[in-house]
Amino acid sequence: MTVFPEEVWDSMDAREIRGTDGQLFPPLLQEGRQIEVFAGPICRTVTMQFRERSDFRDIAAFRYGFPSDIYDPNVPENRGYCNKKNTPAYFNTTVQIPGCLPKGLLDISRCLPGSPRVYISQPHFFNAHRAVISSVDGMRAPSKKDDDTFVKVEPTSGVPIHANKLTQINIGMTKGEL
Repeated sequence: MTVFPEEVWDSMDAREIRGTDGQLFPPLLQEGRQIEVFAGPICRTVTMQFRERSDFRDIAAFRYGFPSDIYDPNVPENRGYCNKKNTPAYFNTTVQIPGCLPKGLLDISRCLPGSPRVYISQPHFFNAHRAVISSVDGMRAPSKKDDDTFVKVEPTSGVPIHANKLTQINIGMTKGEL
């Protein structure tokens, strides 16, 4: 399968399965080049951005990370990941455009059996709209140091040598009767 069924995402671009599974990347990576990874648990392709030259245990590496707008429906490329038919309005339209969740959340319900209302985010709502972050009492503030997903890749071979994959699973709640 190279494309998800139409029921999963709203646009053809969003339904395309592209990139590696993250176990190996193209060899001879060049500084600044982006890499595509298909992230199965969130049913989407992610374009990871070059961050910096780095190292891990004295092995030279390139560090790649999620773009800060990975879950931002205001970015045209991300609109296909909205669930226009079944997304409840949790916030007003200055925070949440109709048919999409606010910045920082991805509705993966259509790619899960039974379509449970499951929303993915980075930990502590890192890179989410501040209204989302402030909607949860008692949660520590998000930080790049602790909550950023990244992979360090040895650029000659394309082999990942260190990774930090972080995801927060959120359950959508709506008012109603059982």
